[in-house]
Amino acid sequence: MAAIYNSNLSKELLIYLHIPKAAGTTLNGIINQQYTNNKLFRFDGINSHQLFTELPITEQNRIQLLRGHFAFGLHKFISRPCTYFTVLRHPVKRVISQYHYIRNNPHNPQSKFLQTISLEEYILKEGTKICNQQTNMISGLSTPKNCSDRELLQIAQNNLDEYFAVVGITEMFDETLLILRNRFNWKTPYYVKQNTAKKHSPTKSISQSTIALIEEYGSLDLQLYDRAKQKLQTQIAQLGEPFQKKLNFQKQVNSIYQPFGKVYSTARHIVLKNILQVY
Repeated sequence: MAAIYNSNLSKELLIYLHIPKAAGTTLNGIINQQYTNNKLFRFDGINSHQLFTELPITEQNRIQLLRGHFAFGLHKFISRPCTYFTVLRHPVKRVISQYHYIRNNPHNPQSKFLQTISLEEYILKEGTKICNQQTNMISGLSTPKNCSDRELLQIAQNNLDEYFAVVGITEMFDETLLILRNRFNWKTPYYVKQNTAKKHSPTKSISQSTIALIEEYGSLDLQLYDRAKQKLQTQIAQLGEPFQKKLNFQKQVNSIYQPFGKVYSTARHIVLKNILQVY
């Protein structure tokens, strides 16, 4: 099947496939700058697609961007032209971040359990389900039963090539933002990194044996990430000096925004925390 693209971006439905712990909260804040609330729609889980598809057609047509934690394949339920985008993260960093985020989040049903087990025990328990989560989500509904690891990785790679207008990586977040901006005609994005885990140890303090375990279980994600990073670097190199000039300008503008953004972010965090305590 050919990529489902449409030159008329006002009619094209964008689908942001939000991979957990891959700068999604920060990117969602940027998305909120680009679209009014009535143009956005969110749900989690591919099986929840009916929350959107059962809306009246007039309401569906008003939406310009869908987002959430769901597997690839949402376009199969939608009659409009669709284009995906996503952001990948280095698998070792992502798994470590996800473990500590859940562990330190009392509202997550797994939090108490993760406080009783180590990171290494968590990896052994979840295995490829968590360590290859990016590959699993991007292969999604196009994955046949009992396919091999090699087939699963190939399906995910093909989906990225065929259906995703932009595939960024968190380690090159500013570059990813500029490509998103150019592709979707976004305004200059301003951001302060959101939802970052502050309580866990940095990757460099994790034992080599634990890192090796993540790499063993997450070999598919490692290959998918490396390929996406290489393609992004090639794309940037082809764009040349004009891209670098725009990138430098974007970084300068965002550096000016940081003090104001941090004040807003802190105030928002305090308000939300108090609301959650009440309810």
